Amino acid sequence: MSIELNEMQVKLARALGHPDKVKREKTIKMLNNYIPSNTFNDLEMMKLWKALHYCLWLTDKAAIQLDVSNMLAELVHTCKDNEQAEQFITCFFKTIMREWGTLDYHRINKFYAFIRCVLRNMFMYLRDRKWNKTLTESFMNIIVMEVLRNVPNGPRLHLADIFLVELYRGSTIATKESNISTSTSNDKKKSKKGKSQSISNNDLDDKTMCILLAPWINITVIERDHVFRQRVLQNVFIDYADTYAQERYIEIDEPIKKKDKI
Repeated sequence: MSIELNEMQVKLARALGHPDKVKREKTIKMLNNYIPSNTFNDLEMMKLWKALHYCLWLTDKAAIQLDVSNMLAELVHTCKDNEQAEQFITCFFKTIMREWGTLDYHRINKFYAFIRCVLRNMFMYLRDRKWNKTLTESFMNIIVMEVLRNVPNGPRLHLADIFLVELYRGSTIATKESNISTSTSNDKKKSKKGKSQSISNNDLDDKTMCILLAPWINITVIERDHVFRQRVLQNVFIDYADTYAQERYIEIDEPIKKKDKI
């Protein structure tokens, strides 16, 4: 589906990515009021995301890219209800998949970081609603239908890489503190402790973790792409099993007594 921006949407994108932070914040404040005050059909939401995507596409300096990525991702918290939030996340991933082939080498990393920001805020949204079972299943289904079952491979490989890290961040940090680094270079070194904490230091229980991990389990069973399947096994299940085992391990003070032979 081809979506063209009108003149007003282009102006919005340029204002959101403006080098002047005051102007960026003024524009995002307008969006904070605009989104919950309106009802969008799917095409209208896709047009909005086209403009937001174009905004980040235009942004050059790393500090501004991070600021813009977080501001846009945090818009999910302004949605007036869960239905609009689901539509917001769905259209984000649709836009990412549709536009992925247009990204050049110099722009791709900032969109990897953008995916991180949105995933983190999605988890924060779920956390703030006590990991409601129906809502959690719905959000995970969006990820499955829009990304995990589709190509290009880049976004879904990236989701496998960052899922546990952003689950920890999104389930533990305060909403107002979501503007944190999205660097990808040291994730493997920095995330081990974080992923361990993601199980014990918040409201995530085993049932919720089953919902969150179910789509990845299906990948290991039905996925034909060997590279993707192995990435999921390593970065989701092996890493999770390692931290899960560390947390659930119970030291036994006394050795287990063997039953007397009869």
